Amino acid sequence: FEWIANFFLLVGPFFIPALLLLLYLFLLGIHGFDTVTPTYLADLKYTFGGQITAFGTNLYRFSKGFFTFLTNIDLLHPGHLGFLIIMIFLGLGIRPSHVGEQKIDKVDMIYDLRNIWNLITQKKRYIFILILSCYIFSYISFLLDSNWYVILFSIFGWLSIISIISLIITHLLLLLIKTTDEIEGKKKYLPYISMPFSYILMRLLLFYIKTEYDLSISLLVMILLTVLIIFYIKEGKTNKFKFKHSIKLFKRKNEEKENE
Repeated sequence: FEWIANFFLLVGPFFIPALLLLLYLFLLGIHGFDTVTPTYLADLKYTFGGQITAFGTNLYRFSKGFFTFLTNIDLLHPGHLGFLIIMIFLGLGIRPSHVGEQKIDKVDMIYDLRNIWNLITQKKRYIFILILSCYIFSYISFLLDSNWYVILFSIFGWLSIISIISLIITHLLLLLIKTTDEIEGKKKYLPYISMPFSYILMRLLLFYIKTEYDLSISLLVMILLTVLIIFYIKEGKTNKFKFKHSIKLFKRKNEEKENE
């Protein structure tokens, strides 16, 4: 039972937060949850190739619907904004838990992967039982004339996609926070102030200029403007430092000449 508990601690944080986000997406009504086997795969429904193709089709449909939702997310919609906030907070926890009492100075992705690999190699028979269970489940699905097998693995595929995207978005947000923290003074708050202002102004502008890409354009302008502001502040600080350094060198040379 210890191995099972450790396996849950390693894999659980990757799938459980994603499951909550998946349920949220289902309530929001995004497209991509269709798991019906396509007509052209009807004859290959219970072959290995047919199931792999159906699995890939389900992943494609969900990925398309999910990315369409993210690129057209409405930050003025309470449901969409709530999803983004929950996604960021849960993204902070989507990573394997650290099993063991050994003190580690630096914990990174390599450490997590090594933990997972060590856990798998410890109890090979459990992996064999898992594969055998999947094999039996596929035959049960075949005998009951259902596509439960494909649906189950499609859901795990959806959860993996959500987890990976959540990790990327959270990483970008942490990078933004880290970058702005390096800016001295009150200028560090300018990127955070510009985000809502630029987004709302673009939404108001595109309200009068009718286009079907108003949400995507507003989101893109907000992101680009934030990046430009951060770059401008940091570049200005660097140039100011270089200018002061040049002035000091110039004064030092003049003093040396006068002393000579």
